[in-house]
Parts: sequence; C-alpha cells; structure tokens
Amino acid sequence: MAANQSLLIVERVARILQLFTFEKNEWGITEIARETGLSKSVTYRLLHSLEEHGFIRQNGVTKKYGLGMRFFELGQIVRDSMDLRSAAREVMMGLSQRCNQTVVLCVEDNLQQVCIDKVDGGNLIRIASKIGARIHLHAGASAKLLLAYLPPEKREEYYKDYGLPAFTGNTTTDKKKLEEELRRIREQGYAFTVEERDINIAAISAPVFDYRGTVIASLALIGPKWNFEPENVQEYIKEVKAAADKISARMGYMGEKRDKGGNY
Repeated sequence: MAANQSLLIVERVARILQLFTFEKNEWGITEIARETGLSKSVTYRLLHSLEEHGFIRQNGVTKKYGLGMRFFELGQIVRDSMDLRSAAREVMMGLSQRCNQTVVLCVEDNLQQVCIDKVDGGNLIRIASKIGARIHLHAGASAKLLLAYLPPEKREEYYKDYGLPAFTGNTTTDKKKLEEELRRIREQGYAFTVEERDINIAAISAPVFDYRGTVIASLALIGPKWNFEPENVQEYIKEVKAAADKISARMGYMGEKRDKGGNY
C-alpha cells in the first residue's frame, strides 16, 4: 500500500514537471490543476513540497510557479557528465586498442563509484563493470582513486556510511592501512590493484581533472591479472596517465603536465 502511494505521488509530480517548457515556463496553480487533472489542494501540497526542496520557485510578482535552481544544478551535472564522456571516448578507444584491455571511465556520486562509459578490450574474460553500476569506493583501482581524492571529511563520511567490507582476500579492510594506501595514490598520481574486488582481475587508474584542478573522474585500464606482469605494468601506467592527461586537457585543465615517462 505504501509503495503504491509513493508511486502515485511520483506520477503526479512528473505530470506537473512535464508542463514546463521553453514556450511556457511559468504556470498558475489553477492552470496546473486543470492541465494535470489534480485537485487544487493536492496541487498546492505538491508544489509547496517541491518549492521547499528547490525544484520549484514562485514568482513573487505574478505568483506563478517555475522550475527552481535545483534543476539548473542537476542539469549542469548531466551536462558535465555528457561533456566528459564526449571528451574521453576517443582517448578511451585508443588506450584500449594500444593495451588490448578494457577501459572504463568512472565518477564519484553520493560516495559511490558510478561507471559512465566503457570500452571492452580483446580479452576472453569479460570485465564485470557495467555503465550505470554503483559500487563501493574502497576496493579496486578506479574506485580507490576516487576515494583518495575526496576531502578527508568525505572519506570519514564514507567509512561511517559504508564501512570497509571485504570482497576478496586482497580487499583492504583496515582504515589506517587504507588511508596510507590512499596517500600513496595521491603522491604517485595513479592506483594499481590486483584482485581487490574481483578474483583474477587487475587494474590501473589515473585521475581526470577539470579546469578548476578538481578530480572529476577516474580512467582505468582493467584486465586479467596475468596480463599485468611487471614487464607490462610500467608501460600500462604510462599509457593510463597519458590518456588521463589528454582527457583532463580537453576538460580545460591547465595544471602540471607529465613528461613522456609519465612523471611530473
């Protein structure tokens, strides 16, 4: 019953929000009630709740309702994500072809990692990362790098909310040890992990910066662990760093540039 009621509320809110267009971006409460088929009392309650959360604003002069700044913020997030994917796609394909491994692009959202793009490599083993999938931040090169670049207070929030569960025998579950690993990741500018999240899988990741110098994503090369032997790892690290630098430059980053050896 409660679930059905929640779905009904969502459906009603959606009907209201879909009224707003470029041609008509403000509506009076009577108009909204008429167009949606809702009573004025229900319409008012929904508008009031949306206004409290910043999704709707009321024009102080006309008393009509329009979309609030929260939608602007969400739109910016979507735009940035789409721009990031466009900037990264060609680079990801090149990296995957050169190394013959899977490449993923991931971002942090609500203290979780979200994969926003993926280029499959030529391995017989399929990499589990799925676009849109959410995972913990403390295991695996891509997620771990995102955690490393979060502010200390955000990392503490993560530890409190999600803990440090083990996914394999190689997952770091001790907070003090993990913080030391994250410090090294920041110092060296990349993360390299083996079987921390999935058995037989290794990964190398590097940060992607925006024009403000903020880490907005992690670019990761992922494949079977036997492809990440010492003779390959150093070359892979250089390739991943260079690719991440290229994406960062496309996102407007003007910070320090790495040399051809992958060093600052």
